Amino acid sequence: MVDDKAYPVHLGLSIDEALVELAAISGSSDNKLNVIRFYQFAPPCVVLGLHQDPGDIHMEYISSRQLQVGRRITGGGAIIMGVPDEDSQVGISIIYQHDDGFPLKLGSRYALLASPIVHALRSIGIDARYQSNSDITVGGKKIAGQAIFSTGTFTFMHSTVNITYDLPTMLGVMGKVIEPSILLKMHQSFTTLVDLLGNPNKGEILKSLKGAIVDAMKEEWKAKIHVEPLKRAEMQLARRMEREKHSNPAYIFNREGTGMGSCFTREDEI
Repeated sequence: MVDDKAYPVHLGLSIDEALVELAAISGSSDNKLNVIRFYQFAPPCVVLGLHQDPGDIHMEYISSRQLQVGRRITGGGAIIMGVPDEDSQVGISIIYQHDDGFPLKLGSRYALLASPIVHALRSIGIDARYQSNSDITVGGKKIAGQAIFSTGTFTFMHSTVNITYDLPTMLGVMGKVIEPSILLKMHQSFTTLVDLLGNPNKGEILKSLKGAIVDAMKEEWKAKIHVEPLKRAEMQLARRMEREKHSNPAYIFNREGTGMGSCFTREDEI
């Protein structure tokens, strides 16, 4: 397990891809290890889905707010992270090497990999539910979303849990009118840990959630968790991917093969 610090979005996304690439190598060996990584992004940023049209986001607004823009290796719609600060959202990346009991259907894979997160939220007092569209909800309101990248030997899933959420900024990013009626509608669709727990201390919530997720993985998956920093080879590969791909506007703003939509126009993250 890597309990990572906050990185700028281009490096943070590169680390995920480097871990995925190295997982493909380890998956062909006898030493198959799963990976769990907690991460945050700073400074504030917008993350596009792999197939999302950059025309979905409002670049003038994004520039005015000095938000960085990245594109992840999984699908789904745009999200914001590190807004207004790095403890406002937490990301959980899971690389799960397939075993004999690993489900074949995508929806079942989502359910399996999201299960410890749901379990952890319940253990800290949140009545969370996994939805068939891959969201995790509380009382019908979204608190976390997932996206998946899968190969024949392993599945990579990352989840973003809202500790707080800046809906006006998200609406501005998507070029939507920021007015009370729209905000009210969005508040009826999204919730956060700060709202649900009534605790404004985001750092305290973050620490509790991470610990609960680790405990849930130990219980549900019988996992043996080893905490260690990123290896030198992992960071070297990530730095190369950052230079060659993830900080390259030609990749971030590429319109070929796009059209996934935003998180407000599409419910799934598949």
